[in-house]
Amino acid sequence: MSWMKKTWNSWFKKELEEERAEKRSLYTEVLRARARWEEAVMYFEEASGVEEIDYAIHMLEAAEIKYQMYLKQAKKIGLDRSQIYDVEESAV
Repeated sequence: MSWMKKTWNSWFKKELEEERAEKRSLYTEVLRARARWEEAVMYFEEASGVEEIDYAIHMLEAAEIKYQMYLKQAKKIGLDRSQIYDVEESAV
């Protein structure tokens, strides 16, 4: 019976670590996408000239879509701010 318990515990720990790794990875992607979006906003604010403004608009729209995509993924797996901080602390 104890080998069964060890096997179960081992499997459960592996699943838990995989879930934490997925959340850590997604959290990192959310932060990167937000940083890219913030950069695009700054670029747009400083753009001058028609072509530069057009480029800034496309860059901003793309960054916004990517950020929203990652936020939706985070919501889908149930990742919220409290879990993000838990994941961040457990990674240290």
